[in-house]
Amino acid sequence: MKFTPTEWEIIDNRLQLVDAVVQCFTDYDPAHDPAPEYNEAELEAAIHELIEAGRDGIEDTPIRLAVLQDCCDGCTFFADIEDAVCGGEMSRGKMLAYFKAANSLDDKLNTYTNRD
Repeated sequence: MKFTPTEWEIIDNRLQLVDAVVQCFTDYDPAHDPAPEYNEAELEAAIHELIEAGRDGIEDTPIRLAVLQDCCDGCTFFADIEDAVCGGEMSRGKMLAYFKAANSLDDKLNTYTNRD
């Protein structure tokens, strides 16, 4: 799977937070949650493989797709984007381009992971 530069910027923002991504997969309550599907070493390897491959993509595996999905689901990229526009740090057009890229990315990942 390949990504546009703007899609990759959104993904990479989350991938750089390796510990946060790993924690999303491994933090569970054994009394209420099933055991994690992937261990910390597997997740870190998948994250680093994705970072190295960059926006040109890499062979899709279940763990890489799961990490990419987390990059969308757990993304904090948009948390302050409207404040950045109001503060003049970002143009409205750039903000809309990011939202468009996020929608495209979501559609792309849903196609690959068969999610709706």
